[in-house]
Amino acid sequence: MNHFHISQGEKLENPEFGTIIWDVIHDPLTPDLEEAIKEDIIKIIDTDPRIKADTVIVTPFEAGLQIEVELTYVKYNVSEKLRLTFDENNGLLN
Repeated sequence: MNHFHISQGEKLENPEFGTIIWDVIHDPLTPDLEEAIKEDIIKIIDTDPRIKADTVIVTPFEAGLQIEVELTYVKYNVSEKLRLTFDENNGLLN
């Protein structure tokens, strides 16, 4: 979850930490941007070997973006949905 609160490049000595979403939240959601966001989400989730992202859905949401990820807990083969709302005025809402 820490990755999603920080813009990529914002953390000292670790420029890969964080998400690109905060840098593109004002941009129109083109197919290329949607794909870049999905890849970023999957890359972040892949940093934790206990989970994997099965599906990522990106949709515009009022003043930001809503991301819905279907996660699988690898060890238990249990799935659940994670919904993240990135609001340009209020930050990350869950």
